[in-house]
Amino acid sequence: MKKLSFIQKSLFGISLVFLCASCVDTVELQPDLSTEELTLLTENSTTGEENLRKGKATDRAYFERFRNQIVPSQFAEGLFFPGTGVGNSTHMGKALTFLNQKLVVSPEGFPTTIGAPVTDFHAAALDELGLNTSIIPAKGSSITTDGKGNSVWFENVLNIVQEPDENNIQTFEAQVVIVGGTGKFEGATGSGTVIGFFNSITGVGSSTIKGRITY
Repeated sequence: MKKLSFIQKSLFGISLVFLCASCVDTVELQPDLSTEELTLLTENSTTGEENLRKGKATDRAYFERFRNQIVPSQFAEGLFFPGTGVGNSTHMGKALTFLNQKLVVSPEGFPTTIGAPVTDFHAAALDELGLNTSIIPAKGSSITTDGKGNSVWFENVLNIVQEPDENNIQTFEAQVVIVGGTGKFEGATGSGTVIGFFNSITGVGSSTIKGRITY
């Protein structure tokens, strides 16, 4: 419980810093993709499109990378970590991500996070992008969209968050499953692994998802 108390106090203590960090220009958050990641995005941007036009669901590699901004929010229900990001996604190109997590205590007594409904914080923004938030399931804790009616919904099923290092960086790894989508991703299924980090002071971080998607 001491570790949990430390994290909670640290997050509340930096709330003013988060308010300033949220003003960071989104251009600065655009990720620099590695050659391998660019290859993944390029190769998979058109893979299976012929089958898609024929109406056949096809299994494809899925990859995305985002720079994110997390802002902790305290409510009676608990401490939440909603966030947004800009980056790139296979089969979409440039895209946006919206996410939400909730602080919990693991069975071993350590603080971690679990997926929480993304629509609890981002419904208005998603509606503005033309997405029908009424059909997004509560288990959908993050959404990737190109802002053109296409979106992929993810459920976070397992999340492991490390404590901050000497530079205030927290790394994490999560397992996600795809629970639907809109546009060409309607009825999409699949799974993947999320790897990333965020600065516990500024809330700025980066994340990638590598996995498979069927649509």
